[in-house]
Amino acid sequence: MNRLQARLWTLTVVFILTLFASPSLATDVRLSDPVYPFLERADVLGYLYKPLPGSKPFTRVDVAQHLIAIIDHRDQLSRVDRDQLDYFLYQFRDELRYLGESTDPDFRSFWEKWEGRPDWLFPNGYDMLYFEGDDSDWQIALNPTVKAEYYDRLPANVGDEIISTRVVANGGVLRFRSGPWSAFGAVADNHIVMDPAIVDSVRYPYDVSGPTGHSPELLDFYDTEAEVAYQSEHVLAHLGKGRQRWGDGNTGGLLINDYCLPYTHFRFVGNWGPFRYTNVQARLQTEPRVVQDFYRVEGIGGTRNLYAQKWYSAQRFEFNVHRNFRFAFFEQVIYGERGFDVEYLNPLIFIQGQEHYTGDPDNMMLGGDFRWLAFNRAIFHLQILFDEFVFADLGSDDYSNKWAYLAGVKWMDAFNVKNSQLFVEYVRIRPYVYSHKFQINRATHLSTNLGYGIPPNSDNFIVGWRQQLARGAAVTMHLRGYRHGANPEGIVIGGDVYHSDHDNLAVRDSVPFLTGDKETQREVGLAVELEPIQHLQTTFNVRYVDRELLPQEGAGVKESDVLFQMVVRWFPTF
Repeated sequence: MNRLQARLWTLTVVFILTLFASPSLATDVRLSDPVYPFLERADVLGYLYKPLPGSKPFTRVDVAQHLIAIIDHRDQLSRVDRDQLDYFLYQFRDELRYLGESTDPDFRSFWEKWEGRPDWLFPNGYDMLYFEGDDSDWQIALNPTVKAEYYDRLPANVGDEIISTRVVANGGVLRFRSGPWSAFGAVADNHIVMDPAIVDSVRYPYDVSGPTGHSPELLDFYDTEAEVAYQSEHVLAHLGKGRQRWGDGNTGGLLINDYCLPYTHFRFVGNWGPFRYTNVQARLQTEPRVVQDFYRVEGIGGTRNLYAQKWYSAQRFEFNVHRNFRFAFFEQVIYGERGFDVEYLNPLIFIQGQEHYTGDPDNMMLGGDFRWLAFNRAIFHLQILFDEFVFADLGSDDYSNKWAYLAGVKWMDAFNVKNSQLFVEYVRIRPYVYSHKFQINRATHLSTNLGYGIPPNSDNFIVGWRQQLARGAAVTMHLRGYRHGANPEGIVIGGDVYHSDHDNLAVRDSVPFLTGDKETQREVGLAVELEPIQHLQTTFNVRYVDRELLPQEGAGVKESDVLFQMVVRWFPTF
């Protein structure tokens, strides 16, 4: 049996096993959806049956199950929380009905209130075009998407003028369901970058604006996304192209983060009581692409390149010890050139052991995280990541163990201010993390990092306050400090993901944290999110940024800028 046959047999077995349980709808909820901060707030306040999982995205069924739990605490909710709950009950009413929950939320959409609306336009008050069977045994929904965006980008070099970028985009969303047993969705879109300075769409937008130093919403119109999924009571099998995030950080995750561009992946999730297992097999792409072979085209007089394939395999096991405490262990391997490695697909195998057995040709990363409900209305969370792992070298300065950690606190209704969240986070990424001596094994997809949205040899500290003013209206204020040790010209000291510790073995053992051309960034920002009409999402963000560069050679440079971002989009979710 060749590897392709083995892969097909394995996927077939996984799907067959899911058919032995009671199934339901399963399309993902995009990570930019406002339901996520609402569910997180309900989790910390103790309104859910069990803690939220540490792996996202959630499916629509997952969200509906959490909403059912919140209904039991309706009398404890603030007025703003009740308004949000009614809105989400309306938005996920099909999933709630399939789960046997009959709700009549106190929310009516703009389209239902429109007296002169044609019968064919928003017939269900939610989707622009909607069709269903006689007994609602099948449903098809079609919605257009439109986006207009303006934002200022920091230049790559301190002292250069900021770059203003305009983007327009359009496309459509398709959602299909057949009874309670299957679902799929797709997003097709097209974007136009108006500024010729960054017409390289592969790198658009890499240095983005946002209250936390990155903003995945700005990448929503990068590419076509689609998914087909099947979910039972205990199992989810999902094949799609999109983003994921592991961990509880406000500003991202260390191993798998939604900072990077969408990629095709297969995701298997199993839930059994307090245990949750997630396995992901993903196909990535290098930038620049790696030529593995070529052949000559007869009659044309040229050659055609064959590019190396790039993959990652990851798994996460988490356990809810108690509603107040959850811990997880995760591991990931990034590899390429030899095609899909079916041996990494085994859900019972330790990836690190398999990578070592193969001869250590790949980029192995592992770590863990935990979440602790430390005191009333607040949680403490911590993630730790090792890029490569040699137990004998723990505690030493040897770069066989490159590490990063993220620690933070989230406090709901801080200082008894209703509908608020105070968050504090610190991230430290040691030199050379995410890099590898072989380009194919870097922790990147195209030009973006799979992990946290700052380069190695950096740290990031942020304090923020989010205030939910009403349903569809929120304000976020933040203070941020960022430091980075960049690679000086011609010297590799671990300051980016593109050069590994093998590039200069003579200096790697004597590289303290933040060595190199030191860049410091301090900023204060204000972001306003408004959804005046269902699906019409607007974001206004202004930041004051003070940057300083102190190179190892030459004079230092300082600059101060005011950056502005505005995004208006019509984007019905799955």
